[in-house]
Amino acid sequence: MITLILLMSFYPITDLSDDTCEIHCIYLNEFDKKVNHYASFTRSNDTLSIETAIDLVRICNTIGFSKTLNASEVYHNFVRYFYSECIELVVTKLEAVPSRGLSYYSEKHNISIGGSIHMNSKYCIIDL
Repeated sequence: MITLILLMSFYPITDLSDDTCEIHCIYLNEFDKKVNHYASFTRSNDTLSIETAIDLVRICNTIGFSKTLNASEVYHNFVRYFYSECIELVVTKLEAVPSRGLSYYSEKHNISIGGSIHMNSKYCIIDL
């Protein structure tokens, strides 16, 4: 199964709405490094790059859609931090608009923040 996931990460796939997206595979230790790196992210539009905003979204979405990760206090606190401290800045930076429910979608960057997300909007943790 890991081989299949790794092979799929190199090719675009089509999700249920026929939007082309990529699978972003990552190992759990790399994911943990990202969480720790961004855990103390400061709110400033000057320091928030598009890549950082996308990374924050993918981390948050990955945690939100994983019962295993969401059960951890560290990850749960990251999601709480993201929605209380970063969401407005990220939405603005990614030019996202409200979508279904309480979610947002950035057509420009093809990424969803919460809600029904496609594979491009989260990480696929290989060893979880």
